[in-house]
Amino acid sequence: MDKGGHRGPGEDTLPELPRTPKSQITRFLRDLMQARPVGRPLAATDAQQAQILRLREAGKSLRAIAAATGLSLRAVHTIVSKGKGTDRTSRKRSAPAA
Repeated sequence: MDKGGHRGPGEDTLPELPRTPKSQITRFLRDLMQARPVGRPLAATDAQQAQILRLREAGKSLRAIAAATGLSLRAVHTIVSKGKGTDRTSRKRSAPAA
């Protein structure tokens, strides 16, 4: 490199960076900001989810709620956690970007 910071012949040159149109960047950022569902959809309707949360607030166990609604214990656990904001999906969305 000479004193002006220019590269001379035979010196390594940096590769040319691809130019990305502003519309692509805008679309990427818009898609990034939209909340999309993470994982598999729940097998419970909105009415079932409300019923599960009411039963849990009434002090019923997760197993008793699963038996009463006909849903799996895992589904009931996920719905109760979702109501508290501590489910796997909420944690993924609220996790700080690395």
